[in-house]
Amino acid sequence: MVSEEVFTELVNIQTKVDAANTETLKEEHKLKLAHFNNLKQILSERDKITKDIEGFWETVLVESEFIEVLGEMDYKEDQSEMPIDVSWVSEVIVEYREDYKYYIGIKAKENPFFENTFLEKEFSLFENPNCVSTQMQWKNKKLLDNPLIRFFTSTDTTDDDANISIFQLLCDIYFNAVYYYVRLDENHSDCSTH
Repeated sequence: MVSEEVFTELVNIQTKVDAANTETLKEEHKLKLAHFNNLKQILSERDKITKDIEGFWETVLVESEFIEVLGEMDYKEDQSEMPIDVSWVSEVIVEYREDYKYYIGIKAKENPFFENTFLEKEFSLFENPNCVSTQMQWKNKKLLDNPLIRFFTSTDTTDDDANISIFQLLCDIYFNAVYYYVRLDENHSDCSTH
């Protein structure tokens, strides 16, 4: 067994490591926020155009393999694989925000599952009670098995692994949406030439 003095010294060292890691996370968030702010106008131009493309975001989510990755993140043993429905997704919004916050919003089409026209979640890199999650207004069918819906309805507004993973996934999709949408055309043209 380790002496109390050695144990205390180790704990003090770990506290210093934790403090350094926290500062690194803060700096990383500041850089990403600055990058996001630099791209805001360009992303806004893209979003203005994509609003007129029927099924743009649904296609992007499918072509990006988002559904597959989300399903793998949510997989539990002895569970049959459930399809993840994103047909209700009309628009995706992803933002880095001040105070070390992350934000995701999804505009929803009319659907048989819920009344909400907008789902949103904001959470913080650090514990912050002022974050946002969506209160669902269910219709007849509930999509409780859908991990994307569970993400938005979860009241967990901390930087837990699931929140960060889904944010990073959607952030990549948001920033690279045109690439994923164009991939659909490439896949279809590959099929037609064979």
